[in-house]
Amino acid sequence: MKKLFPHMTLAAAVLASAAATAQPVADFGSGLPVEFATNINEDPSVAMNPAGTQFAIAYANAAGDVVLEIRNISDGAIAATDTTLFAQSGFTGDGTIDCAWSPDGTVVAVGWGVGDDGGAAFQLYSALAVPQGSLVSPVDGVNKPVFDFFSDGTVLVAYEGGEGIDGSGVLLRHFATNGTEISSGPTAAASTIAGDQNDAAVAIDRSGGTFATDTILVAWEDSGTTRFVGEDDVNFRVFDSSFAGLSASAPAPAANLLSNAKIGNPAVALASGGEAMIAFEMEGLGGDDETTWGGFLDNAFAPVSANATEMSGNNGARNQSASMAWNASSSSFVAAWSSRGSGASVGFFDASGTQLGSNTALNGVETGNARDADLAVAGDTAVAVWRDNDDDQGLYRIFTIDAGLSAVESWDLYE
Repeated sequence: MKKLFPHMTLAAAVLASAAATAQPVADFGSGLPVEFATNINEDPSVAMNPAGTQFAIAYANAAGDVVLEIRNISDGAIAATDTTLFAQSGFTGDGTIDCAWSPDGTVVAVGWGVGDDGGAAFQLYSALAVPQGSLVSPVDGVNKPVFDFFSDGTVLVAYEGGEGIDGSGVLLRHFATNGTEISSGPTAAASTIAGDQNDAAVAIDRSGGTFATDTILVAWEDSGTTRFVGEDDVNFRVFDSSFAGLSASAPAPAANLLSNAKIGNPAVALASGGEAMIAFEMEGLGGDDETTWGGFLDNAFAPVSANATEMSGNNGARNQSASMAWNASSSSFVAAWSSRGSGASVGFFDASGTQLGSNTALNGVETGNARDADLAVAGDTAVAVWRDNDDDQGLYRIFTIDAGLSAVESWDLYE
């Protein structure tokens, strides 16, 4: 049986820290990570409704079927689920799954790519996991779709135009909530396409900061750039809501990394003021010294620094993956990442790239083989999901973000 325990920070500790710089922490209370699936196949993804009362988990089970679960924050119970449209026999494990929840709380988007140019599709759902419109498959041969929502609730989809095909590119499309396409076909993310572009990440600035409302930031792994001997690099570009490019493709801040490295597997997040964080995996040519790094952009999408900030601090940890979200109370990016050998962790970074406080292990200790971390935040409530690669479990952990300035009541689940 799952139970809930409240945890209140002490007023004395709050008063003692008031004069110091805020050091936000992930407040787990007395709970433990919760297993949501056994023999998980690949790539769990999580999203939260804006009220912070429910979260969606999408993942591939051992049979290769993609599963959507809507769970309650209060007790972790499944409120709704669907598997009927997601029979993906032969899901390769090289594909990805992504889900997102609309800003008005009414629509959940779930999509997947089966890997090796095996195709991709997505389905829009109500908050009760009822399909809205038909299953959408943009074109044959696409892979790895990712999502965000525009301020009017319509959907941005970015995906690979065909993995392993020279010049295939990352593509952008715009859909209504019934699955009807609004855009007139795909738009290439890169301003210059050479080599492969893959592993897209997207975020939409719905706040209307320096640029207009619904400005799009897209990042991707690119083998056509030459900054690193290891070939792979991470580039980004800015678009308006009509997919008109507001900038040319530009490299993510990473000038301080080894020239014989390669970087990839990006994730992006936007602050409430329009600042951005681009996280990525850095791998030396030996393949055994991977770490997670973050590059930071100001609200005009210009680099705050040419250098990147190391996030994971786990040299030798392989296959790093990261996910971030902005928390207004602590004025920080909350980041979760996973790695083979160092488990799953969470940390905080301000908009200039300074780490706030220390990293915290999501599974209690920075050991074990974790993969495919994802994170969702609503207000001061957060949910992280990851795959325990040792036991093929899917795990989640609910926690409260304590900004370090005020008493915060924390709830956490355990089994």
